[in-house]
Amino acid sequence: MIHNRDLRYIFHLDLEFRVYTACRVNEDGSPSGHKPRVRPFQPFGRTVHVHTETVDTGERQEIFGYTARRVIVRTTRRFSPENDSHPSYTEADGWYIDPPAARLTAHPFRPARAILHSVVNGEIDTPVFTDTGPRENGFRLLVTRKYRSSSTGADEKIRVHTSEDREEVMEFSEETLAPDLFVPPRAFRRALRLPGERPLPFALRMRLGWESLKDTFAVRY
Repeated sequence: MIHNRDLRYIFHLDLEFRVYTACRVNEDGSPSGHKPRVRPFQPFGRTVHVHTETVDTGERQEIFGYTARRVIVRTTRRFSPENDSHPSYTEADGWYIDPPAARLTAHPFRPARAILHSVVNGEIDTPVFTDTGPRENGFRLLVTRKYRSSSTGADEKIRVHTSEDREEVMEFSEETLAPDLFVPPRAFRRALRLPGERPLPFALRMRLGWESLKDTFAVRY
């Protein structure tokens, strides 16, 4: 898949058959003209408290020629009333640099909060966010995350679950990219669907066909 934000297109490629599909998208990455159905959710009566503690350790090291700072972010989630839900804990130990100017231009910082939780019978918890320390808004080059949660088993015993993952930037460059890097190769042929995909509904085939026809009068990429 290639997501070209400048052209506002998403391309799906089949490397074996050398074909691709193209879908015009909006700023959010959703297909143009697509209006997702929004289901109303009722508050569940519970509150999930999300507290984030950000600590700049003061440690510094050079990574890719930039001065990186070590920042630890600890996030705790607890429910009120607790019922059968237990608190969970995440620690992200990472190294950050100030965002490159090009990234800030393409992705300006927008303060926001988000939480992933499930909807049960159309009911949803109400999140409340609190913070300790300034948020880290830098460009992350390396981070190790540790997760800890607990649950009550059928025998009513509490079991603790832990996991860990790691992300690392292996290559970093601010050189100018080739203009054709984020479009399908010229040798590939555009198709309405990739081999092996289920047939598209008639209305969608008509819309994609119309988009393809309009593109033939535009500058070819």
